[in-house]
Amino acid sequence: MTAQLHEVLLYNGERWKLRTVPDLPLGHARLVDVPLWVPEEPEDAVIDSTACWRQYIATWEIRDGRLYLRSIRGRYAMLGGQEIWASWYSGELHVHDDHSMRPSSAACGDLLLTVSDGIVTNARRVSDMPADRTEDARIWEDLALFEDFEDDGY
Repeated sequence: MTAQLHEVLLYNGERWKLRTVPDLPLGHARLVDVPLWVPEEPEDAVIDSTACWRQYIATWEIRDGRLYLRSIRGRYAMLGGQEIWASWYSGELHVHDDHSMRPSSAACGDLLLTVSDGIVTNARRVSDMPADRTEDARIWEDLALFEDFEDDGY
């Protein structure tokens, strides 16, 4: 299965990748279906590929404790030019923290945001590492001691 493109989340002044794909308000007056959409920009061609089965990429923003749909590219278009408050959305947003790979980051792990009717009600860090990762890492390190890294012709 092809890995899918992430939605984008603007949060605390930074751009993040969403592992969650929030529902769109398909009946909303400002969101229209563009079934014959054709990529106009070269970077949008990937939206019309197997890497994006949903055929769109949305940009979301959390501002003042609320979730907004900021923009959308692909099969759907937003009318009116302003973001739409995501009052229809309730669920958890799993935010991929590739920022934690930077040495300056104090926090590690992904961010899990709980949203109820478009309002963020909770935010917490989660780790996708198994609880026994330390034991797994030790076992792999021990096994590596027995490997012979010389080229033996095979």
